[in-house]
Amino acid sequence: MSFSGLNADDYTNNIGYNFAIGYQMSLFSSELFYFNYSPEFGFNTKGWKKEYSYNDNDYDDWDYIRYYYEYEEKFLSHRFQLVPINLEFGLNITNSVSINIHGGFFGAFDYYGKRTTESTIRTDSRIIDRDKDETQISEIPHFRYYDIGALFGCAIWIKDFTIDFTMQKGFTNIINDPETFAKTSNNINIGIGYRF
Repeated sequence: MSFSGLNADDYTNNIGYNFAIGYQMSLFSSELFYFNYSPEFGFNTKGWKKEYSYNDNDYDDWDYIRYYYEYEEKFLSHRFQLVPINLEFGLNITNSVSINIHGGFFGAFDYYGKRTTESTIRTDSRIIDRDKDETQISEIPHFRYYDIGALFGCAIWIKDFTIDFTMQKGFTNIINDPETFAKTSNNINIGIGYRF
C-alpha cells in the first residue's frame, strides 16, 4: 500500500493480503475478443510503515556520548471489499490462452486493525528508554472505516488459471482530518486465481 496526499513521502508500503471471489458474466464473445461483467467480493488489508531516526551529541562527566532517537510506526487494517462494477475486455491468443484488461469501482469497510508504535532512546552501549504502544482503529480519532475508489489491471489466463496485476486508487482520506493526515490509499495487488 502506498499513499498520495499531504506528507505521503513520510510513509512506506506495508505488505498484506487480498482474497476475492468473483463471477464472470459474458456480455460479448467471439473467437478473437470477449467482454465480461465480473463483480467481486473479498477480504484484504491496507497498512503503512513509518520510520525515522536521528542522533545527538552530549558530554557526561567529560565523556563524549552519542544519543540515538529512533521511532517506528506500523498500521494494518483488515477489511471487506465489494467490487460491484468491474468490466473486462479480453483478447484470445489461442484456444487456451487469453489476456485482458479490466477496470471498475470498489467499496471497502474496515472491521479490525491496529496501529503500533515504538520509540527508543539509546547510546552505543545501552538502551536508555523504550516505549511501545498499541492502538485499535476504534481508538484512533477521526479514523474512517470505509473507502471507495477505482481499480484498473490486466491479467493473463492459461486455461482456467490466471495471473493478475491490479492497482487500486482510494478516493477518501484514511483519517478524516485533512490538516494532519490527508492521505488516500493506493494498493497494488499481484495474485493468482482459478476459474471453476
